[in-house]
Amino acid sequence: MRALVGEVFPDQSLNIIGRAEVDSVGIAKGRIQNFRQASDRLGELIERAESGAGVTIDSVYLALAGAHLEGASHPAVTRVRDPSNRVSPRDLQRVDREAKSKELAAGRVYIHFIRNSYRLDGRRVEDPVGMTAEEVGVTYWLLHGGEKAVSEHIHLVNSQSLKVADVIVSSVASACMVASAEEKRAGCLTVDIGAGTTDYALYEHGSIVRTGSIPVGGGHLTNDLTVGLRVLPDAAEELKCERGAAVTEPGDRGETVHLYGDLTIGDKAIDLSSLNRILEVRLEELFELIRDECGESRLREGSSGALLTGGTSRLAKVDTLAERVLGIPARVASHPDWVAEELQGPESSTVLGVLHYALEAEADRQAAQARRRGPGRVGRFSRFLRSS
Repeated sequence: MRALVGEVFPDQSLNIIGRAEVDSVGIAKGRIQNFRQASDRLGELIERAESGAGVTIDSVYLALAGAHLEGASHPAVTRVRDPSNRVSPRDLQRVDREAKSKELAAGRVYIHFIRNSYRLDGRRVEDPVGMTAEEVGVTYWLLHGGEKAVSEHIHLVNSQSLKVADVIVSSVASACMVASAEEKRAGCLTVDIGAGTTDYALYEHGSIVRTGSIPVGGGHLTNDLTVGLRVLPDAAEELKCERGAAVTEPGDRGETVHLYGDLTIGDKAIDLSSLNRILEVRLEELFELIRDECGESRLREGSSGALLTGGTSRLAKVDTLAERVLGIPARVASHPDWVAEELQGPESSTVLGVLHYALEAEADRQAAQARRRGPGRVGRFSRFLRSS
């Protein structure tokens, strides 16, 4: 679990005044497995965040991941009502409403409505207002989650006497931080490989057209090593981080690494090719799942490359393997220059994305208040953001 505490000023500038991190306990693959353990750990996170920032936290923006999240592409088309066929804002409102009106199955709840490009008589247009056409169309990526899973996470936050200001899907949060505006317009795939899940988002023409959450992450790699090499989990984690790679090279054969490195009693020689092959097989399967869900031809034709983030993207040669499986250029992503050095690590992509989302939401809220109340001075406030 990670937290950032931000202070937003009337001019919408933001200062990060605190951060905290604790090991995630009681949550696996984006689902709460032990509510009491998760609540205790969240309480510890909040206490550390408040102590570091010197403020009292009262509300949160919550990031969600997990296999319960699903999405669907839903198009809509409507006739332009003006006699001269000139598109008006009401035409857009009408087609937007229709595209977002898809009824969900019982037990599902909408989280995001992500608009893709408008189309005038089938031609893609960014802003159709004032242009002429017989029909205006739009497609939305509708992101929804299991109502029970979403409620469980909100209840977890509420158990700490906190309110949830809003919910954002992790893949959307991290994607907005690692992909530049140019990359989004050109088309790109962002892949956030966390500890328990891997979350991806596919951009085309500047908009997210597909997302997914796969219940495989760095923790599964560690578990595979634990079983395959017959070592303890802590030793497997260290081997993965210090000596592991996502691609097996011919030179790995015959080379050994030692479990503890001191050649004392209890130390164990590990074949490097076996170590890396275990990692390669699991990650290869992961990237194949992403490729198949997005569509191999769609990736090759519509994406300029893949951007990898999340803690597991630190694994050596993970970009080489991703490029080989996905069939498009791949690299480990970085954050914008304005992000502080201590938050530049790939583990921070999601929580930074939530911070960005919260800032935009607050700007929209203040703009709405200004329209209702007229001009006036807006006070300072502090906001707590976390991801799990």
